[in-house]
Amino acid sequence: RQIGRSIGFPTANIGIAPHKLLPMDGAYAVRVRAVGRHWDGMLNVGCNPTLNAAAPRSAEVHLFDFQEDIYGQEVRVHLAGRLRGEQRFASIQALQAALTLDMQRAKAALALCALP
Repeated sequence: RQIGRSIGFPTANIGIAPHKLLPMDGAYAVRVRAVGRHWDGMLNVGCNPTLNAAAPRSAEVHLFDFQEDIYGQEVRVHLAGRLRGEQRFASIQALQAALTLDMQRAKAALALCALP
């Protein structure tokens, strides 16, 4: 639906194999292996209650400084730390402010992390 792109945080929806476990709903600092490289980013797991309260549970990742097309590509997501639980925000502007703070916190956490 490209909603993330429209608010300044484009995301890739991650298909989860049936035998894989997901972490608790919320936002996470992550390192992702995609298109032959590692990228830092943040992952959201949950139902996106601010945008669509009836949405099914999903996992989507926003990669920092990323401009490539990864549709249909395999990605590997390594969790570095939990940033916050899932929240419903009063407005899109409040969501954008939270995502900006999440990004700052994720970059700080990943700077200290020895993930692949």
